Amino acid sequence: MKNKKLVKALFSAAILGFSVMETQAAIQMIDVSSYTPSGFEINVAGGGFILSAGPSFFGFQSIGRIQFGIVSPSTGVADIRNYSFGTLIDEVGDTYENQAASTSFRVDLGGTSGVAPDFGPGSYVGFKTFPEAGGVRYGWFEVTWNSTTNEFQVLSGAFEDSPGVGIAAGVIPEPSSALLLAGTALGILMRRRR
Repeated sequence: MKNKKLVKALFSAAILGFSVMETQAAIQMIDVSSYTPSGFEINVAGGGFILSAGPSFFGFQSIGRIQFGIVSPSTGVADIRNYSFGTLIDEVGDTYENQAASTSFRVDLGGTSGVAPDFGPGSYVGFKTFPEAGGVRYGWFEVTWNSTTNEFQVLSGAFEDSPGVGIAAGVIPEPSSALLLAGTALGILMRRRR
């Protein structure tokens, strides 16, 4: 009798674990393996951009319906915001822009110039897609930027696939304790049936 109760409890935990796993699956990792400083094109949930470097421009150029987080209040030049790990990227308190002058690390074009502060390890840029792309989706890229050498790197990225739901910068879903318990429960059930 005790074994049946234990099996029932473990089975309930398994169901709970799989429902937790389903909710966490909304965060999608972005493949950044094709990144090169001279041109990195990516599409995210209907929006797209090119990350490019040149003699007078270093930063993000929107080619689709996507905007990047900028500092507020904005000066309009090299205002890309540096999000720290765990900062929530959403509509509350955030300002977004898709103009190259604002969403860049360095600009020197026709009298318009500006340089963003360095982005060291653990720095993130945030973005959102336009509503026309099937609902606003929020995401992040882990980046580094050296204003002395004009070098930047894209290390990783992710976005929240559920429209309108914010995402914490740098946070990647990991198996929860409920999910681990669910796996244990299924293992015990399968063993008992042999």
